[in-house]
Parts: sequence; structure tokens; C-alpha cells
Amino acid sequence: MLGAVFFPPTVHPFPPSPGIAEYGIQFARRDPYPREQLHDLFNVVRAGVVADPGVQAFYFPTFEQRAAAEADRDWLADQGVPISSADRWAEGWALGELKYFAAEEIDSAFLAGQLLPGDILLTDGVPAEVPLMAGILTLEPGTPNSHVAILARTFGVPFVHLVLTEDIDRAWALIGHRIGLRATTLVSSRSNSGRATCG
Repeated sequence: MLGAVFFPPTVHPFPPSPGIAEYGIQFARRDPYPREQLHDLFNVVRAGVVADPGVQAFYFPTFEQRAAAEADRDWLADQGVPISSADRWAEGWALGELKYFAAEEIDSAFLAGQLLPGDILLTDGVPAEVPLMAGILTLEPGTPNSHVAILARTFGVPFVHLVLTEDIDRAWALIGHRIGLRATTLVSSRSNSGRATCG
């Protein structure tokens, strides 16, 4: 049997951040596993993972296993094998040119065409309104119930408060470059603090 155990993205690989007390179990094979066998395998792996009692295990089916898992979703859930994927930890991704504008300059830069909807914005703070962008990186934390945060969640736009010095330095070094941005939650879904991977 081949498979993997997935942990939420964190600054340090283990243990997971207290705000994301869960992990995923995956089994690889071309042919679908019978649901009873899948249930037994899942429990064997779960028993081998050392974790606090409140940490939740999920089954992350591979592409080849997905259709069978979906067909058996209710039965598996009743047996304590909830189905999910690593997407539950992702906040979003984007491609675009990274541009810096101070919070008070964002509207005028957008109206002047210096800041475009396909750009990734780096800013020193988050005003009440920001035009729809490919991604938003901020040097100050935003309020999770702000209009900007709600729109970012609705449209799947990565919206991240950069906390770590290495992330901030990397962002400054990439100003003016077209980048790929992937953002994940580190602490809790109640905050926009996270880890941004840019390259």
C-alpha cells in the first residue's frame, strides 16, 4: 500500500499550527479501494499518527480514487472517514505583476492605470475599499470582517498580512516582477495573517 499523510502548511513542518488542528490521509492506487478496505486502512494510519485527541483526520482521495470516494461519501462519513482535500488549507493563488502603493495612493493609481486588476498589490495598510486585484499583500493586519476581506474571500483572491521578515523582504525584492503567489492560513480563519509563497 502506498500513501501519504498531509499536514497543514506551517512555518515549521510539525506540529501543525493550533488554529488548524487537522491532517489528511491519502492512499494511492489506480483501481478504487472497496469502501470497507479504505475504512480499515484509514483507521490503521490514523492510529499510527501521534496527535492530540481533538486533531481531526480527513481522507484526501487521489484523482483515481475521487469518483469512488464521492460515491461512498455518506457511508464513509458515517464510519468516521470524512472526505476533503488539501484545498481546505489554501486561501488562494494568483499570477500578476507585484506593485507597491501606499494605502492612500491605491485609488488614484488604479484610476491612472498604474495599478491594474491583474496586478498583485503590496501595500502598507488596507483602506475601507480596494479595487478588485489578483492578490493583496499588506504590511499591516486587516480586519477579517472588512469589505476588502469579504470580497477577497468571495472571489478567491489571496489577501495576506505579511508577518515574517523573510516574506516581507522577498516581496520588496519582487516589486515590478511578474510573480506567482500562493497564500495559506497559518493561525486561524479569523485572521488574514498567513504565509505567502512568491516566486
